[in-house]
Amino acid sequence: MGLIISIFKTVRFMPTTLPTYPDSARHTLEYLIRANHTNVAVIHESGRPNMFLQHIPVLYLLNTSSKYLLTVYDQIIPDDCPWKPSPSVVTQADWQMFFGNLSYAEAYKHYFDDELIHMNRDQLKTVQFYAQNILIPSLLEGDMYSTIHLGLSFILKSREMMSEALVSMCLNIHKSSLLDQEINTHEWKHGTYTLQDLLSKVAEKERIKKQTNHADSFTEKRSVYISHYVSKWDVQDSYKSLKEIQKTTLLLAIATSESILLPFLSFFNASQTLFVLSQNKVISESQIRISLQAILFHLLLNYISLNTPCIQSNKVDHYPSVDMNTIRNDPKLIFFNTEKLLAIYYLDKIKDNFEKKAISAIYYSK
Repeated sequence: MGLIISIFKTVRFMPTTLPTYPDSARHTLEYLIRANHTNVAVIHESGRPNMFLQHIPVLYLLNTSSKYLLTVYDQIIPDDCPWKPSPSVVTQADWQMFFGNLSYAEAYKHYFDDELIHMNRDQLKTVQFYAQNILIPSLLEGDMYSTIHLGLSFILKSREMMSEALVSMCLNIHKSSLLDQEINTHEWKHGTYTLQDLLSKVAEKERIKKQTNHADSFTEKRSVYISHYVSKWDVQDSYKSLKEIQKTTLLLAIATSESILLPFLSFFNASQTLFVLSQNKVISESQIRISLQAILFHLLLNYISLNTPCIQSNKVDHYPSVDMNTIRNDPKLIFFNTEKLLAIYYLDKIKDNFEKKAISAIYYSK
């Protein structure tokens, strides 16, 4: 039996206490999300995002049964990521003062939970009020997780996940040196290059390959250099740009080895999430464009760090076809990486021929 760790006490998870509803999987999910929200922190002490909070919801979206959700929860719930008391509370007067300070994680959770109540539990109103200040800055820091979590909260209509997403954004802002280097998004322009042409142009610069070794450490000169390329991308048509970055990130994920494909899948999931947030009127057209450019910044950073891997469009044809029923019935599905599961879910919703092939490629990369 799994153990949920609370900051107040240890509570043994008892699936037998669950009521039976006609839509049992949905109500089981809601029960587990509430349990997570109370007992499992959105971020590890190391600063790593807690992927477990997305794992159960994504399995639900892939039509996992109520019984299976409980089994998964019992098997993989983390016991090393409890909420911990914060030094002080967070208030509306000082909520922006503790960005990046992991010790204020629980305080932010209580703050956003309370704000939701103050706004009559209106999920959209709450997010619109706060996301304009923290969504794009968190993306600039390379934090795809929080945006993805926010998108899931709207897909699932989960206020708890919404609160967790806002907490995660606050904790990820100012964690790296990117914003300190004064990358001014207002100076990012809309160029004339397609994304494919832009990557080809970057790949021609052999000196960048020699200068870059790690995606996590880069000089101001390099970040300014990448920003220069960001401004060359034609992002005026946000829907077209969204499709471009989705296909490019998928091809990069498929073209790279197992150990490094996940950042590109994260970029794909984040870009698809922007579409979800746009549909739910969370972000405006101009915010979508800047968000896409922020994702491109980190895509280029990883692309250069990997010595500009060759993008082979036909590589998706190298995998045998697999249907979604096979994937859903795979007993090893619960052990799949969360990013892969979410990418499969999003791709299944698109249903184009390329996306069907991409599902097979991601599935067999397990």
